[in-house]
Amino acid sequence: MRTFESNEIAIKFSKRKSIGVYVSPKGVEVRAPIGTSNRYINDFIASKRPWIQKQLDVVIRRTQETYQLTDGTRLPILGQEKVLRILANGKNQVIETETDLFVHVSRFDQSRIDKVFSQYLISKARRVIPPIANEIAKELSLDHKLKDIAFRRTKTKWGHCTHDGRLQFNWLIMMAPMKVIHSLVAHEVCHLEHLNHSPEFWTLVQSVDPDYLISKHWLNTYGHRLSLFER
Repeated sequence: MRTFESNEIAIKFSKRKSIGVYVSPKGVEVRAPIGTSNRYINDFIASKRPWIQKQLDVVIRRTQETYQLTDGTRLPILGQEKVLRILANGKNQVIETETDLFVHVSRFDQSRIDKVFSQYLISKARRVIPPIANEIAKELSLDHKLKDIAFRRTKTKWGHCTHDGRLQFNWLIMMAPMKVIHSLVAHEVCHLEHLNHSPEFWTLVQSVDPDYLISKHWLNTYGHRLSLFER
């Protein structure tokens, strides 16, 4: 277990009304109102020390569990485990077989590997997700509201629906099981009808995906493992 020291905590002042502490893979940060005294901040940190340590332990454990893009790593694609094979042979592409993912790169460095693998997942997301979204939207008679589907890697959300009918998905979801992917898409398509999390929204979700709670639990439990590139 890694313990933290007070001098390792970053202090950030802003025009906020209350003091708070945030723990992330990058470290511990206390955000305080402008003018907050050092004594008050130190007392606050001392009172939160057990909580901070607990959160830091969780962050470290989750970081260690995250899949790494290194040769020989076993990682899932649509939930099916494959072995990553990295080859520096002048090409920039990923070739997928039943058991392996051959990542060909023009030069052997991590930034290049990250970029090539990202493009592979984005391309796969563009092939997998739109047909599912269109099918569900048509089933619910919401296809006229679906205007666009985009893909973006975000830190806090797997999917998003805008008020004007545009769906956005985190392409890292391509490493989740197909059932989870389908559930995520169903969730966002249902937001075309209810842009909230009202009882009516969840009733609509359940009509499309009766086991949505199982997929939600999977993402809450294992979703952090898919957060590649966080170094």
